[in-house]
Amino acid sequence: MPKLILIKGPAGVGKTTICKHLSKKLKNFEYINLEEFKEKFNHLERTERKIKAHEVYYLEIRKLIEQGKSILLQESFLKDLQEELGMELKVNKYEIVSIFLKASLEETKKRNLERKQKTATEEYMKNSYSYLAVPEKKDIIINVENISVEETIVLVMNLLKE
Repeated sequence: MPKLILIKGPAGVGKTTICKHLSKKLKNFEYINLEEFKEKFNHLERTERKIKAHEVYYLEIRKLIEQGKSILLQESFLKDLQEELGMELKVNKYEIVSIFLKASLEETKKRNLERKQKTATEEYMKNSYSYLAVPEKKDIIINVENISVEETIVLVMNLLKE
């Protein structure tokens, strides 16, 4: 049975870092990062960029589903993914594992300052945290506040073995 692993959480929690490490360990998974799709449309206005990026992103995921590939995604919301791809995932019998990485607003702000991300202003962090830092019902929560990337990877890999 193919799997779809979803890594999510607020900005600065370590989603990209964790996904990059996991993609090296999960040899039979295809890693797709929505942020890379957004970067392709940087020349567009923010709302249009988001729409275009999601179109291409979901098209790429659909291709992988049709091929029966296991997929590793960095995404914000499970419900959005299910609204867009729910039928394809169900028909193709995908097991979905949704992992929510949790850290405090203070910690995510600190991490964003360290990586010097231009879009992650203090105001953006505060506003986005209010809705991105809320796990969904089916999420497996991992508090990454005080653990290393390596420890997080071990926890995720152990979850996937179950």
